[in-house]
Amino acid sequence: MLAVRIVGGLLLVLGVLLVLDPGLIGMEPVTDDVFAAVERRIPGGGVAGLGAVMLTWQPGVGRLAHLSGFVLWLCLGLLVARFYGIVVDGVHPRQWMWVVVEAAIVAVAGAGLWWARDRARGPARGT
Repeated sequence: MLAVRIVGGLLLVLGVLLVLDPGLIGMEPVTDDVFAAVERRIPGGGVAGLGAVMLTWQPGVGRLAHLSGFVLWLCLGLLVARFYGIVVDGVHPRQWMWVVVEAAIVAVAGAGLWWARDRARGPARGT
């Protein structure tokens, strides 16, 4: 389990670095297209989200909790990268569509994770 957390931490750091500077993996800088400039940062958000998944992985919580947690952290990484790109590279109307889609996915996955963990705890005690 420690190895998973170490790899997760390394992926999280690598993802953050790729969001901050997509040129680290040889992506060509985009000068004119604001949408493409923001999209260059998204793979780094995915890597950071995958690292967060590995850092928060808990054995024995059930398949629904694992799936919800995976989707939640991965989409949250993409959403943070997109917001950072919008702030740094500029605003494009299509980016806001993706913000809404990713935020909706994060909300549904978060609710699924909460429900799955609540269900795994069993009935309330002391009532």
